[in-house]
Amino acid sequence: APALARVEEWLKGEITRVLPTHAKLASGEAGAGLEGMARGLAFRILESGAAVDLRTDDPPARITPEQREALKAAGIRAGRVAVHAPDAQKPAAQRVIAILKAVASGAEYPLAPEGAGSFALDGTWPEEALAANGYLRFGRRAVRADLAERLGWEIAKRRKDAGKNAFPIAIDLASMVSCPADDWPGVLKGFGLAPAEKDKETGAVTLWRYGARTRPEDGQSARPPRADRPQGERPKRDGAPGDRPQADRPEGKGPRGDGPRGDGKGRDRSRGRDERRPPRGGDTRNDRRPEGRPAPPARKVADPDSPFAALAALLPPPKPPKLPRPPKQKQPRQPTAEGGKPEAATGDGSFVYKPFQ
Repeated sequence: APALARVEEWLKGEITRVLPTHAKLASGEAGAGLEGMARGLAFRILESGAAVDLRTDDPPARITPEQREALKAAGIRAGRVAVHAPDAQKPAAQRVIAILKAVASGAEYPLAPEGAGSFALDGTWPEEALAANGYLRFGRRAVRADLAERLGWEIAKRRKDAGKNAFPIAIDLASMVSCPADDWPGVLKGFGLAPAEKDKETGAVTLWRYGARTRPEDGQSARPPRADRPQGERPKRDGAPGDRPQADRPEGKGPRGDGPRGDGKGRDRSRGRDERRPPRGGDTRNDRRPEGRPAPPARKVADPDSPFAALAALLPPPKPPKLPRPPKQKQPRQPTAEGGKPEAATGDGSFVYKPFQ
């Protein structure tokens, strides 16, 4: 019993030394300041070993800047594609995690190559073993979580610098994750990229684009273009002249029913309206109607030689139509013999007020 207690004490000390983040999370020391999603991600790190692949989350995890800072204070890094514990990705930490996983499962547990930025997958690596060693699957290769995050930021920077959906990605970035050229396209596809343009002769991809998610600049607009939207007439106000259909009206003529008829009433009415119409120009134009109503269309002048003109002369004159009142304007007072009243002092129309004497 004393020997077993000493072994347990030594094992706890070794785990605390090699895996300090896990030790603090297990004791509750680091998880006290975590809430909500941040606390859930920290628990997933404690269960998985070294990394959590965020690409498999459905719906995708939405981590706020405040939650990232709280996780960072607890020793955990949250990025775009993964959440990982940096101290758990060291070779000594990987060995301890592999031993603990093997004891818990009762089976052999694979161990990643020491210090490898990425390594080729042979089909024997389950996703749990990759996460326990701190690696993510990208095509035919396993990429270390921290290096995958750095590569993801570099790709996003290339996209931003290009300023368009299709952008080139230099093969030089493959050295960041120790990836050979043959496996490089598979790694890029793991970030949600898809080929946008290929060389006609060699077939090599020259431009890439994000194909796994829709971006606002991809032309996905919430509203259809103006030319594609159905064109309809604007709603008219109650009582407006535009309520009547305009399809059967000839251009330049008034509304139907107001034109010349067999009795000649329409011609005489038109003549009387023309005589009483105020002159155009200035502020009393007839096209300035109240409530923004449009001016009536111009009418034809009656022909004096028409036989209907003689009949129209025998009829009583129609009542003149009511025209909108022009806005009142202040008129200068005319000079009088009394000196105490205002008068126009200049000939240019200006007004000068003289106080009472």
